[in-house]
Amino acid sequence: MTVRSLWLGACALLALTTACQSLSPLKSPSNAALQAQQAPSRAFEFQSLFEVDGAGDRWLESRFRDFDQGLLKENLNLRTQGPLQLKPEARQGRYLSRAYTAPFAFNAVMPAWTAQIPAGAQLEVQARVSNDGHNWGSWLPLFQERSILLPQQMRFIQYQVLFKSPDAARLPVFEGISFQFGKTRPNAGLSRAGRKQALVPKPEVLPREAWRARPPKGEYTPHTPAAIVLHHTWKPTSAQYLKDATIRGIQNYHMNDNKWSDIGYHFLIGPDGVIYQGRPETVVGAHSTPNTNYVGICIIGDYDPGQDPLTPESYAALLDLMTWLTSEYGIATQEFYGHRDFSTKSCPGDSVHHRLDEIRTEVKRRLELAQQPPAPRR
Repeated sequence: MTVRSLWLGACALLALTTACQSLSPLKSPSNAALQAQQAPSRAFEFQSLFEVDGAGDRWLESRFRDFDQGLLKENLNLRTQGPLQLKPEARQGRYLSRAYTAPFAFNAVMPAWTAQIPAGAQLEVQARVSNDGHNWGSWLPLFQERSILLPQQMRFIQYQVLFKSPDAARLPVFEGISFQFGKTRPNAGLSRAGRKQALVPKPEVLPREAWRARPPKGEYTPHTPAAIVLHHTWKPTSAQYLKDATIRGIQNYHMNDNKWSDIGYHFLIGPDGVIYQGRPETVVGAHSTPNTNYVGICIIGDYDPGQDPLTPESYAALLDLMTWLTSEYGIATQEFYGHRDFSTKSCPGDSVHHRLDEIRTEVKRRLELAQQPPAPRR
């Protein structure tokens, strides 16, 4: 048997907004786009978010009562607010979680955690998985936002944290962990159509500095885009959209609640058709496990049956963006997916997912049109 997995869980409300420097600027937006993105009044600078992208593929442990249920807390102090800290007199310690049942059978899992590790101290996170909750595989080292692919589907996961400190002045602190579960596609093997030479112009994308993104907590992991995964926010809905304040709220939710290093998506599209840059599309995101080589696009709104209609503006922006990505990175149109293709959740909603064939057809048409030689002049 081998390897690991995990269960989703909680998400709560919250999302503040933070103004920071940007990372990798893209092309400057037009004056009209910037004017549309003017900072909202301070009354709108704080926005409640409720489980962005819905629930069903993540599990989070960062509360006092969660850590208190651990099976082993060797040489550790459990502080009132939740974090685990090595006792001052101890040089090493161990936390062993209870076993958790994943929300569905999974063969891919992505961990993320928050910790304070002073210079000279060490903190290692490991996990093991099981298909019956009794027979476990070996302990495997975990790495931040690196998906683990398993040879078979599992249902249970357990993790442990190993603490080491050279002295009482440098005590590592473990603040919380999340796991995102996923299912790989049958006969997975991303196919590439072959890179084209700038056949399609890039649509206007609002860069990170324009919506005042926070910088990431750490370095990104490079990847080569080879597929596209569509998401909806679920919450906030289209009516709750507050332009760049909404994007900052989602970033805060992902970084503070999910423990991710940055906003999980590469692009986000508002009901007004504005496209926002999330992570650079050339680095691994945190939106649909396994994340490597998948570009995540999130459409603001709830597109489950009977909820928000997909606006003409957001649909037009989506087609423009997907056409450019397909042309720029040689992505095959059969590699267009919805989040539900890797999870049991409904994301990106029927209103989006049921149009995937239509999107593939339209993107192919646009690419074929772009490849045609210009008509000769008379």
